[in-house]
Amino acid sequence: LHVGAPLRVAFGSCRKQLKPQPVWDAVAAQSPALWLWLGDAMYPKGSVTSAAQLREAYAQAGEPALRGVPVDGVYDDHDYGLNDGGVGWELKEDARQLFLNEVVGAPADSARRTQRGGLYGSRTLGEPPRQLKVVMLDTRFGRADHAVPSPGGWSRVPKAGYLAGVTRSACALLGVGSSHSAPVLDEEQWAWLRTQLTNSTASAHLIVSSVQVLTSAAAVESWGHFPRERRRLLSLLEETRPRGALLLSGDVHYAELAGAPRAALPPGAELLEVTSSGLTHACGLGAVGGPLCGLQHRLFASHRLPTPHD
Repeated sequence: LHVGAPLRVAFGSCRKQLKPQPVWDAVAAQSPALWLWLGDAMYPKGSVTSAAQLREAYAQAGEPALRGVPVDGVYDDHDYGLNDGGVGWELKEDARQLFLNEVVGAPADSARRTQRGGLYGSRTLGEPPRQLKVVMLDTRFGRADHAVPSPGGWSRVPKAGYLAGVTRSACALLGVGSSHSAPVLDEEQWAWLRTQLTNSTASAHLIVSSVQVLTSAAAVESWGHFPRERRRLLSLLEETRPRGALLLSGDVHYAELAGAPRAALPPGAELLEVTSSGLTHACGLGAVGGPLCGLQHRLFASHRLPTPHD
């Protein structure tokens, strides 16, 4: 988006705060107007049983070295406090307030602190008639369980995240959950989203979801495990037709460009999604994660668009 000088927005997700973070110098060198967290700004140590553990992880992480660049965004499951966590997480209100305090620096009277349904919000950059609207969804606070509840948060199971991925993959292969109708967003957030998109005058729209929307990969968390909700989101985008709409997502520890299969979209709709994940780590590394990640990429590729490196 150009208004005189280019308007740049940088974004990413999944920072393990104790690992090296050379990425910030590269981000700051681009002089972005905004840094957007797409989730997992930090990783608490062990199973979270108190808000103090979240505070400790934020203290370890500190602020990104962005030389004064404004910061906004949303949490995902780790900075929410529970792997694969959703509406039933007992510390979700603590997670909301801490994210708004430690990451966003939201004012005390921000509606994002008290509104039903979580910390969703929006902001507009640039000046009329060429503006960029950033619409940030909370896909944790009101999200119900998967058709088979995820074991990802089981504290007594080693590598529970792998078990969760296997569970989701098995459900997809067996057709379990193909008509799952549980919510990702509660009705208050849906109503807010409709208001944000209807008759928006912005020239371009970034729609932030911490988990992927268009992916066909069954092992990862995504809107695909909530098929009614994904259809509702895509239909809303087709109905309101925000100009220059682009989905942004994180979570999966790899980057990709996705396009919706034509059968998944309402007639006439076109949509792209950019996933940016793994600021400090990647799923293709490690003795276990590497082979599993490669297998997933080979088995579930229908959503993925080619890149110059493919």
